[in-house]
Amino acid sequence: NQYVASHKDSVGNAEKMDEKPTLFLEFHGGSDTAVQEQVSLAEMICTEDHSGSNFHFTAGEDERNALWSARHNLYYASLALRPGAKGALITDACVPLSKFADII
Repeated sequence: NQYVASHKDSVGNAEKMDEKPTLFLEFHGGSDTAVQEQVSLAEMICTEDHSGSNFHFTAGEDERNALWSARHNLYYASLALRPGAKGALITDACVPLSKFADII
């Protein structure tokens, strides 16, 4: 998608992200097993139920930081897409995993 291209251009980032619509997810749980169960369910919903591709999960701190850097720079990348823009509206949503398929 244009955001990924703009993000790469705006911060000089050579991340290996496809230029496609991108959904960033963050998982929390009481144990590694609980988190992995959530990740597996989200991957199934995204890829099998909604034909998503390139589902990527990481628990590594460096990779997580790189993914969230891309997400946090969305505002600036969005501005770069619209020369002369004075602002952009960027938002997040918090959705229980049990309702995740409903929002996709």
